[in-house]
Amino acid sequence: MYKRRVVLGIICLLSAPACRSQEKPTRFEISPLLTYLRVPDSSFISAQNQAEIGGRFSWNFVRYVALDLEIETSPFRTTNLTTSHQGGHLSQGFVGFKSGKRWNQFGLFGNFRPGLDSYSGVIKGITATTIFYNLWQAH
Repeated sequence: MYKRRVVLGIICLLSAPACRSQEKPTRFEISPLLTYLRVPDSSFISAQNQAEIGGRFSWNFVRYVALDLEIETSPFRTTNLTTSHQGGHLSQGFVGFKSGKRWNQFGLFGNFRPGLDSYSGVIKGITATTIFYNLWQAH
């Protein structure tokens, strides 16, 4: 495992001079996405490791600011979780703004993207009795 990381690092360093940054961003950017999520163990959530695939879309409406959208989902179902807050396939969505500056060799960016997480096995449905009972108790 350690050797793979070293080899990957050397390949990245050797290919860096061939890579060039964009001086002016394109109007729209679309890209595939592969994400690895690590959730540590806590009092109400079990620890998990989750690989996700998805996509990202950016709309650069001015030179230094863009609207950024990211959607990803896990093809794997989590089955070994022991809480009612997790389980099933994980889906995530983020929407927000990206701002930054590009120079000749690199760029520096910051994101503000609030998002939502959804596990497919947590909430199975809502009945009319539950909603009526909760509304009746509120009064």
